Parts: sequence; structure tokens; C-alpha cells
Amino acid sequence: IYIYDNESSEPVENYLKNCKYYDRLTIIPFKSTANTQTDSYNDFLKKYRNETRWIFASDPDEYIALCDTLAYQSVIDMLKDNENVSMIQCTWRFFKANGRVEKTNEPDIVRFTQEVEVEDEKNKGKIFVQTNRILQYRYHWPICRFFDSLGIYPYTAMDDFFRLNHYITRS
Repeated sequence: IYIYDNESSEPVENYLKNCKYYDRLTIIPFKSTANTQTDSYNDFLKKYRNETRWIFASDPDEYIALCDTLAYQSVIDMLKDNENVSMIQCTWRFFKANGRVEKTNEPDIVRFTQEVEVEDEKNKGKIFVQTNRILQYRYHWPICRFFDSLGIYPYTAMDDFFRLNHYITRS
């Protein structure tokens, strides 16, 4: 897991140094820019793309949630079974603050259960992408070396396996 820390007031490393899998983390200090998110994704491609087969770029307020009916035992199994696919969509579900004003110690998935409907046909989620197919990132979308005859990037959706819970407002 590669974590870009763009000038947090408390370095992310301080929160994670006692993590069970700390030895599997690569924490990259990153200066904020006008387009920090896009710039950090492109920095990853420049420096680390050859260390990975797939990339899934997400934010700290987004969590992959596996569905009750698992098509695979793990995300790794799903990726291995779909190596012939370039992109796999993880569909967004947006959650709001449930009227909460103050933070509690409950996990986000327990505190925030009211889903928000978002109508955006072009922006249905984020995607796992094979790193060797990406030219660059624009915002949080990869620009790849291929598209179909309509200029649309072909991808596979795995809505029966997982979704991306996005907690857009926490209080």
C-alpha cells in the first residue's frame, strides 16, 4: 500500500507506525500543489508503477466494502481471476452525516448509514486499473492507452463483490 501524505499537521506515519502491516506500507511525503490528488497519482506512476500490477487510488474517506454474497474470497483473488481485464469498477455509494454535529468513537460505517443519491453517469465510482495500461491520471480517472469505437474506456463492474463507501460529510 502506497500512502501519499500531503503535508498533514500530524504526519500519517505517526498514526501507522504501530500498524500490524507497517512493513508493507510505503509512505510518501508529498508537497501540496494546485492539483495534489492528480499530481500524487501521476507521481506514483512515475516512481512506482513497475512495482505493482494494479492500482486503486482512493481517499481516506472512501472504504472498499465487500458484499454479503462474495463472488471471491478476497480482492486479491478477484484481481487474479480478472487479469485479462484492464479496468474493474468499484461503484460508489455516498453517505451523509446523519445530522451528527460532533465526532464519536464509532466507526464511520456504524455512525453514517443514510445514503445520498448521486446522479452522475460519468462518475459512478473508482476503478482498479492495470498500471501498465495507464498513460497518466486526470483528476482521479486514469487515461489509458485504449478505448472502444465510441471513445469509452471499457471496464468490468463488480457490483456483486464490492462497493466503495464514500463518507463525503462526517459532521
